[in-house]
Amino acid sequence: MSGSWGIGCLASDVTKARQELEKLKKDTGYLEPDRGNLDDPNIEWKYGKPDYTMVNLEYMKITTDSAQVVQ
Repeated sequence: MSGSWGIGCLASDVTKARQELEKLKKDTGYLEPDRGNLDDPNIEWKYGKPDYTMVNLEYMKITTDSAQVVQ
């Protein structure tokens, strides 16, 4: 994925996070949050299209932990 990853975040970290996120989605059936239409060709990104992989992974971890506590 293109765009910025944030300070101190390596491409390899994002790749690992993407793999973990895909596994969580497969195991739980949950979906990633809707971040709007990031692929809109009319959007002019100042620093490149953002990649929410790391944020989505943390969100999914919290969501799945909360769901397990409720059950």
